[in-house]
Amino acid sequence: MTIHKIVLLTALILGAVGIQSTVGQIIKKINNNIKYSFDKLEEELEILKRNSKNNKNKTVDKKGLTFLLKENPTLLNDFQREHFNFELILKKKHFVGYLTRVIGYFELILFTGLTILLFRFADGDVSEKAKGFAILAGGWIALKIFGAYKQWSGAVLGRTYFYNFLIGSIINILLAAVLGFVFAIYIL
Repeated sequence: MTIHKIVLLTALILGAVGIQSTVGQIIKKINNNIKYSFDKLEEELEILKRNSKNNKNKTVDKKGLTFLLKENPTLLNDFQREHFNFELILKKKHFVGYLTRVIGYFELILFTGLTILLFRFADGDVSEKAKGFAILAGGWIALKIFGAYKQWSGAVLGRTYFYNFLIGSIINILLAAVLGFVFAIYIL
């Protein structure tokens, strides 16, 4: 292996880890912004709940949150339960967040290796190899989704958290595929 191939390999690995870290920081910032928004909304819902109890006979804006609370008295409790679940997820990430990084690095190594194996040693054309890779990647993401379904069952926060997870996983796997492809074609 020549020196320029070693430099290219090192640059690719460092770039992949850097991109992976950047995506993680972006997702963390999005989650913190979501938490802040829902903290503020919870305060407003509490105020509206108190006001709606005090003003039972007054007319209510038919499109506002006060009307929603009058029509659906469990709305605040449902929201608080979902908000609590999101807080719990963030606390878990604080204590075992290193596991997500370990899994991310594992994904990077696994899918880089799979891409190298597919493009260097598997028979068939590029579309068949890409199809095989997509099946493996889809299966891996499905396994991760089913394993963490409970934390995504909330109506708003759960969906938001799920999409953050999905985007992060897809970026990580695509990054590993590009890294493996470049490694298989240009370095090996």
